[in-house]
Amino acid sequence: MHGRDGEDSPILASNCGSDRPPLWYLNLQANPEVELRVKSERFGAVAATRPAEEKARARPGPVEPFPRYGQYRAGTGRGIPVVRLTRS
Repeated sequence: MHGRDGEDSPILASNCGSDRPPLWYLNLQANPEVELRVKSERFGAVAATRPAEEKARARPGPVEPFPRYGQYRAGTGRGIPVVRLTRS
């Protein structure tokens, strides 16, 4: 799930509420340099997991259009990471 926060793109690593993070999240931890495509635009970005205090700020944008996120969060014992993709 993709959102916008100024020039950054926050994404949620929910994995449909699984107790395990999605594999792409583990890949981003190993190699945070990515290429992002938003509509017809492609650009390089660097991924970083947001600290807990930043999550509340990041969630409203990407979560509002996706009401199942609340169910995912309630159904798992792990914290669902919010990843910030910053243009490089």
